[in-house]
Amino acid sequence: MTYPEALAYISRLGRFGMKLGTERTRAILDRLGQPDHGLPGALIAGTNGKGSTAACLASILESAGHRVGFMPKPHLISYTERIEVNRKPITEQEFVQTLDGLIPTLEEIASEMGQATEFEMLTAMALAYLAPRVDRLVCEVGLGGRLDATNALDLGVAVITNVDLDHQKYLGDTIEEIANEKAAIIKPGNRVITGCEGQALEIVRAHARKAGASLWRLGHEVRVESMSRGWDGHLVSVTGPGFAHKNLNVPLVGDYQPDNAALAVATAHALDDIDDGAVRLGLAQTTWPGRLQVIATSPRVVLDGGHNPAAMTKSGVSLRRLIGSERLVTVFAMLSERDPVQLLAALRTLRPDAAVFTEPASAGGHAIPARDLAAMFGGDAEAILPAAAALDRARMLAVIYIVLWLVMPERIEGGGERSGFNAMTADIRRVWGELLVQLRGGSRVAPVTPGGSPTSSGPPQSAPESSGPLAQPQPAWHNQSVTFGLILVVIGLAILGGNIGIINWSVVWPAALITLGIVILVRNLERRP
Repeated sequence: MTYPEALAYISRLGRFGMKLGTERTRAILDRLGQPDHGLPGALIAGTNGKGSTAACLASILESAGHRVGFMPKPHLISYTERIEVNRKPITEQEFVQTLDGLIPTLEEIASEMGQATEFEMLTAMALAYLAPRVDRLVCEVGLGGRLDATNALDLGVAVITNVDLDHQKYLGDTIEEIANEKAAIIKPGNRVITGCEGQALEIVRAHARKAGASLWRLGHEVRVESMSRGWDGHLVSVTGPGFAHKNLNVPLVGDYQPDNAALAVATAHALDDIDDGAVRLGLAQTTWPGRLQVIATSPRVVLDGGHNPAAMTKSGVSLRRLIGSERLVTVFAMLSERDPVQLLAALRTLRPDAAVFTEPASAGGHAIPARDLAAMFGGDAEAILPAAAALDRARMLAVIYIVLWLVMPERIEGGGERSGFNAMTADIRRVWGELLVQLRGGSRVAPVTPGGSPTSSGPPQSAPESSGPLAQPQPAWHNQSVTFGLILVVIGLAILGGNIGIINWSVVWPAALITLGIVILVRNLERRP
């Protein structure tokens, strides 16, 4: 079996189908010899924050010298990301070998209990691979808790980050119903750590009491103080029963990340006697792609995978605080299983200066049409396909704003103002360098691997499609060079107008800019298709 064949096998189990319950997962694990038995770790549930909390915890435990198995959900790029050892995904070959070894058991169980789902199979694969190789396990719950395949595990510590409305079709329509689903991961004798509040906290407390489990609550037994470091993350201090850590560097961006880090620190102490150095190093080395992740600069491109109204609103608050008065252009896509009305309402709270909607190829036809989203959002929203063209359009809009800002009078430290020309002399070299990259068809933005590093963009995509008030985009090099040509002409005319009548460099420079802009415009008019 090859890796593509393994993925085809998984796909046949029904990626978007669900058969909730833990009985079949438990039966598979029992047939495999109970690989999870005696393996200590943490089962982490919650509406939002469970992935970041799990990533922080895995990094802390690794820094403490453990071999850490990590089961994050969902994957961003490859199924191999769902099975990690010390934050490194297994190889495609290991993935195939693990599935091959599991198929006989899956077939036996299928004849007795029905076909295992994708989620049940992946849980069993992860345990079969990880159990012989690790001494600690960090497992992120997939959906809810009570009926999720991962709830077949008892790792000793149960974490419930928070509870909000999400997946109501499966979990219930109220906070109370959803909290009951998530609190069901608590097993007898567990240590429970939670960031829940209000009614959700009372439900978690009741479940813990019934199971005879001890409870640490964020804001009570566990306390956190933090100071934002802007795009560099946070300085965090965490105290709890028997531990205290001051000024920890948490590089994750987002106002909610100090709470997630505090839950991870508390969970690490619930599992082991962790020293300050391991906590400090582990948090400082934590990465979690897809959560306010900066993947490019000039302009800054931020990737966020928040997929429910609460997550989007929290990310939006953090983003607006970080960017201040900078121009915000959003590129947005969503799956058809989500409620567009609620998510678009959350998107509006970001107050974007421009909105571009698209449909990523990775959605496999399950994305809401970009034209529909743009129409629902209203205003000057655009719909552009493919996703790469949508990103190019957004970057062009942002670059235009930044360049125009550079020619405005600028306040300098210590008081006073300097002219737009003097203010931009140092920056224009950088902007011109960006322009040269664009004119040559290059780009500083690339898809990112789970570790956050750029990777190749894959095969060329089809020509962009567009709807909305703006015309269909020309190729990126054409649009951007024409735009910059116009900008250079405007810059030159503005400066020349302020220095008219003076025969010196203050006239020569504007004249040069005007000439350069005209040359660019003429060249592109000649190249127009």
